[in-house]
Amino acid sequence: MNEFVSGADYNVKENYNLFLLVDMDYFYVACEIRRNKSLEGKPVAVFHAVGERGAILTSNYEARKMGIKSGMSLSKARSVPGVIFINADMDYYLKTSNEIFSFLKGFGELEQVSVDEGFILIKGNYEKAYELAESIKQNIKEKFDLPCSIGISYNRVMAKLACEFAKPNGIFVIRRSEAQEFLKDVEVSKLYGVGEKTTKILNSLGVYKVKDLFSIDPSLLRSKLGDKASSYLFLLAKGEDPYKYNKEEIPKSISTINTLEKDLDKEEILEIVFSMVYELSSELQTNNLVSKTVTVRAVYEDFDNQSVSLSLNFYTNDYKKLFEVAKQLVNKLDNKKIRRIGVGFSNLKKLTEESLKNY
Repeated sequence: MNEFVSGADYNVKENYNLFLLVDMDYFYVACEIRRNKSLEGKPVAVFHAVGERGAILTSNYEARKMGIKSGMSLSKARSVPGVIFINADMDYYLKTSNEIFSFLKGFGELEQVSVDEGFILIKGNYEKAYELAESIKQNIKEKFDLPCSIGISYNRVMAKLACEFAKPNGIFVIRRSEAQEFLKDVEVSKLYGVGEKTTKILNSLGVYKVKDLFSIDPSLLRSKLGDKASSYLFLLAKGEDPYKYNKEEIPKSISTINTLEKDLDKEEILEIVFSMVYELSSELQTNNLVSKTVTVRAVYEDFDNQSVSLSLNFYTNDYKKLFEVAKQLVNKLDNKKIRRIGVGFSNLKKLTEESLKNY
C-alpha cells in the first residue's frame, strides 16, 4: 500500500469486501517460548547485539509491563531486574514465518506485509469472517503453538486498527456501520501511518482523538502537515483507506527512520541500525523483492543532516549482507552526536534467478 488516491477510487478497485489482518503476537519471543516452555508466563525480551552493544527487538507483554520496549538499548533494559534476555535467532524466526504464511495461503487471498503479519482477503459477511478468524487462530495454535491477534473490517487500514484492539491473542471486528461511532474516541496516534512527529503536531493543535480533527480549521491542518497528509488524515478519520494496493507495482524504495531516546555517537547506533535493516529486509523478502542500494541518513544534534549511499554489484534481500553495507555507511557519517537515524533500500526489483547472480 503505497500510492495515495481518493477513497472513492480505491473502493471501486476492490474485489474483496472483508479483510482479516493476522498479526503474530510478540513473534520473536513467542518463537522462543515455543521451543522452551519454561519461559511461559515470564518477562522475556529478544535482543540483537553488535559487539558489546545491543538493542531490544521485541518483548512479551509481561516484559512490556516492566518498561521493556522495542528499540531500547540492551544496557538500559538489563537494568530492570527479573527480565530474561535472549539473543535473536533470525534464521529460526524467518523459517517459522515462512511456514506460517505458507499455511495461511489456504484460507484465502493472502497479502503478507511483514515477517509477522499479513492480510487475508475474503468475500462474505462478518459472521463468516469471524468463524474463519477463529479457525485460523485455532490452527496456528495447534500447528505452530503460537499466539496471534486478528482484526476484521471492510478495508485494510480498519482491519489494522481492529487488530490493535484485538491484542493480545484476540479477535476484534469493526463493521462499516459502526466505524464512525467507534473512531470518534480513538487516539490519532493509533491511526495507520500516523507517527510520533505527526502526533506531536496534532497534539499541539489540540487534536488528541479522531473527533478532534473535525473541530479545527482544515486550512490550519494543511499549513502544518501539507495537503496530501491532511487529506490522508481526514480519509482515515472517516474510516476510509487512502492507499491503493497493486501487487504488481514495485516501489522505488523502502525506508524507516528512528528518533533516538538520546543523542548518540555513530559507534553507539549499530544495534539500532541492525534492527532497522532486519525490518526492511523482511519486508523485501515477504514481497519477493531484492535491492542493490543501501542508504543511511543521519540528523545530528545541531540539526544538520547527512545522507550516504552505496550500491552493490548484485541484488540481495539478505539482512546479513545488507547490514554489512549499512555498517560501512555508518562509519562514513560525521563524528557528531546523532538524534535521528534512517535506513533505506532502493534500486528494487522482483526476485528472479537473473537478479540473484553473484548473490
